[in-house]
Amino acid sequence: MVIVVIFPVSARTQVQCSCSDINKQAESEFNDGKYLICISTLESALKECYCSRLEKDNILELLVRVYLELDQIEKAESVVRRLLNNDPYYTVKDKTHLEDLNYIVEKARKKKHPLLSLGGRVALGYPFYKITETASDSSLPGVDYGAPYNTENIYLKPSLLIKYEFSRYFSINAEFGGSSFSYYRNFQKQYENGNSILLKYSEKTGFIEVPVYLNGNIPLTNKVLIYGSLGLGWLRIVSAKGDATVSVTGNGNNFNASDYDINVMNMRNLNNYEWVCILGVGYRIKEWKMNLGVRYCVGLTSFTSGTDHFKNEILNNKYYYFDNPVKINMLEIGISVAYSIIYNKIKM
Repeated sequence: MVIVVIFPVSARTQVQCSCSDINKQAESEFNDGKYLICISTLESALKECYCSRLEKDNILELLVRVYLELDQIEKAESVVRRLLNNDPYYTVKDKTHLEDLNYIVEKARKKKHPLLSLGGRVALGYPFYKITETASDSSLPGVDYGAPYNTENIYLKPSLLIKYEFSRYFSINAEFGGSSFSYYRNFQKQYENGNSILLKYSEKTGFIEVPVYLNGNIPLTNKVLIYGSLGLGWLRIVSAKGDATVSVTGNGNNFNASDYDINVMNMRNLNNYEWVCILGVGYRIKEWKMNLGVRYCVGLTSFTSGTDHFKNEILNNKYYYFDNPVKINMLEIGISVAYSIIYNKIKM
């Protein structure tokens, strides 16, 4: 024999009811001056009925109006905080208490802000290369190995974006993106005996980038703001392919050679770090926020290895090419779009 014992469980559940009809009933009680009965009707609807966000807005706004009529300002402010927790972008509809209600809403809104936002960013970037040390090679006397690293093209970089806003004015942002940059170098030397050498090297380097930065904003209006950011970024080299050509002429000793897609990863520092500085303007429409900003990244480490530049046999032995230690700075103009998925709760 199996004995089943069922213990009664008490739980409050919301049921489907006509919130609009209840709101009309409460509106009639409000107009008749039955304020306490109106409060009871509205609170019961909020506790027992499943209402849409718009229906809750209407119920809570009426509840605020009741407390304003009773001159119970603290209770009205408490309900407004509930109203903004339900709808962060609520706008006042009631015209009877427009001035008072607007004041209370704006006062409470200063404590309301997005907590977590997700989005993306797309940027156009232009890299700059800074040689930190110039080396030389006795195999090619007189050749200037300080030849600059010239930018070959701009790059397009898409990124994922996550924002944690711990206050209305400050947030911690992180991104995950990637792209590639290209550069070229030319070495040329004309010797007194009539011989000349022309060495050309170009490279395409792929990377992923994870910047983390502190963002601060100053609202200009309810929708427009300016912002600035400062942080650190991790730049990981994931691919490096080089092309090399050499041409030696003079005294009948002509020589030409070319090699393409040379893997030069063994000549690269894979992990690099940078300062990240950002200035821009933002625009917010309810849950959506769009930013247009200028970013400058200052390289802290050399992406070319000063100790491993002799590890590539093709470049070293055939072309007498090697790198100098070089830091990379990047200037970007980008636009980002983020959607707020979680908001902070205003304390009642």
